[in-house]
Amino acid sequence: MTRLTTLRDKDPKEVARLLSLVSRSLLPNPGIGDVIQQTGADSAFVKAVLSEIRGYLRVPESDQSIKTHSQIYAFLSEEISKATLTNVALSNIEVRLGNRGELHPSQYEVRFPENILEQLEAMGNRKNYIVEAVTQPDKVLHLKAKYLSEDRDPRLTISIKLVAAKRVEDRFILFVLSTRTGHFHTVLVALRVYFTEVNLYEANDPIDIVKSFAGHFGLTFRLGDRTSKFMLHEAIRFERPLSPLNPVEDVRPIDMPVGHTYAAALYGGETEVKGSGGEYIGEVVLGFVVDLTEYLNMLRRHHVHLRQDIEEYLRHLKIPNISRNDTDYQ
Repeated sequence: MTRLTTLRDKDPKEVARLLSLVSRSLLPNPGIGDVIQQTGADSAFVKAVLSEIRGYLRVPESDQSIKTHSQIYAFLSEEISKATLTNVALSNIEVRLGNRGELHPSQYEVRFPENILEQLEAMGNRKNYIVEAVTQPDKVLHLKAKYLSEDRDPRLTISIKLVAAKRVEDRFILFVLSTRTGHFHTVLVALRVYFTEVNLYEANDPIDIVKSFAGHFGLTFRLGDRTSKFMLHEAIRFERPLSPLNPVEDVRPIDMPVGHTYAAALYGGETEVKGSGGEYIGEVVLGFVVDLTEYLNMLRRHHVHLRQDIEEYLRHLKIPNISRNDTDYQ
């Protein structure tokens, strides 16, 4: 949209046409007739536009210097460029910038997949805290896949926000994992990291916060041909296609108490290459598995109000990354 109030009621094409006429009116006059009349534009309209531009630039009507005319030309050029970018073009640009994580956090809209917000609120999170962490983060990190094609990159973002509390021991950092699609952030995970529970002494960046959390509440797990507690840009071999990566079917927690509930946070996909033996190669852009039972016990220690049957309730929401370990894996 143009900054000029004299053109606010015009469509973009008309704005571009009229500004071009105004620009032509500034051309040197060789002495043959009136330049404004030669453009076919209304003289009063052209003068009104030029007057408004001078107001923006804070230069008086009497200033006819080359420098001022150059400033007016530059202003007109910028406004014409903006007007010629159609709404569709602007939308496409916004999508590309959003996908790359180049929009300001406040320019993104936050949305939640089915049942996710219900799950996050059941675990003591407030929606406004989550939205604020994404749109007004203290720090943010956009992870870009190393081995996946652009169309298979989950475009994962880690946003962190310090949340104050009445008791010093209840202060925590909320970290949110979301994926970017255009100017939308789709929230998938929101977890608390309490300073009194997790050692954050050397954690400076969002990835450090997540890694410290996984080191404390995470479980060692097997995925494909790898065993780990925390994965970041890991290339992994699988015997079957990964379309998509299934957190419950593909993950096997190790040394986890039977009966505990776990939540897998795994983001990645299948690369376009195959292993020497024909196996499928995938990339885990970010991956860890949380002992949800231990995490919920920690929330209770900090007096977070939870349902008595919270674990059963979460499983009944049928969220694909939450499951119960009923097997003694070794």
